[in-house]
Amino acid sequence: MKKLFLSMAIVGLGTFAMAQQADSPTNMRNGKNPQSMQMRGQKQMDRMKQGLNLNDNQVMKIKAFHEKNKANNKANKQESRKNMDNEMKNILTPDQYTKWKDNMKARKQNMKGKKMKMRKDGAAMMQSQTN
Repeated sequence: MKKLFLSMAIVGLGTFAMAQQADSPTNMRNGKNPQSMQMRGQKQMDRMKQGLNLNDNQVMKIKAFHEKNKANNKANKQESRKNMDNEMKNILTPDQYTKWKDNMKARKQNMKGKKMKMRKDGAAMMQSQTN
């Protein structure tokens, strides 16, 4: 009876763990859930359109630019960033470009903060495990 109960609990926990893993942010970043990635991209474009007051022509140009450079982003990130900066400068008005640059800097700082917090949390966890 105990073995049956234990095996049922293990199967249940395994199923629960697999269900949680299916839509994890790591899977979305790794391209394992392309539908979610498209939704994320659309939400980002909507925020950009609203925040920078883009017109439809600018949105179409930015989408076309992103599609064109998708493959290049993985191969050569530094060149891609310079290219993106130049292209955005051509598409956006000077005020929109300045606001976009500020938003990008803020996102970068936010990511640095998250990385530092994760490192500190990880170091603290490792420290507590060794004690």
